[in-house]
Parts: sequence; structure tokens; C-alpha cells
Amino acid sequence: MIVLFVQYYWPLALPKQQDRSLYFYGVFDSIHIWFLIVSLVGFARKNLVFTNAFLRYTTPAVYPFYILHQTIIVATGLCRAVVAAHCREADRVDYLVLRHRVYPV
Repeated sequence: MIVLFVQYYWPLALPKQQDRSLYFYGVFDSIHIWFLIVSLVGFARKNLVFTNAFLRYTTPAVYPFYILHQTIIVATGLCRAVVAAHCREADRVDYLVLRHRVYPV
């Protein structure tokens, strides 16, 4: 991990061409991110093990909201797929342009 900081993060010089340094960076950056994720999960497992009245009440109460929001997301996706399947190509392009202007990425 020290290699990433010395080689790339400290001078802020990410590899720009596709050669060995880019692959070297990719491999070590992936290892770095995985170690970060594992350390955060370990920290949470060690330090966030507690319960109280609020958690005992809200844990079962959240489940219906999860089911409702999942159903709405799946139904919306299905409706969008059906509408897109029945539209002409020109209408579909207009819809995508309009959607991009309303909800920019």
C-alpha cells in the first residue's frame, strides 16, 4: 500500500498511457480498496455490536417499507421496459434525450 502512495497518490501522477505502470496501479489500487473495505467491516463488527429500544422497535418495522419500495422499483422498471418496447426508434431517442435533460447523469 505504501507503493501506491509513493508512486501515484503523493505526486498525483496517475498513469496516462496503457503500459505496465497502469496495470501495476490497477492491481495495487484494487488490493488497497479491498483492504479498506475489509477493515471497515471489521471495525463495524467489533464496535457496532449493541442494541437498544429504538433498534429493537425499528428492525422489524423497516421490513414492510423495504418490500413496498422494492415493488415500486420493479413495477416502474417493467413499465419503462414495456413503453420502450412499443415505441418507435425516433420516439425512444426523443424520450432518452428528454430524460437526460430532466435527470442529468
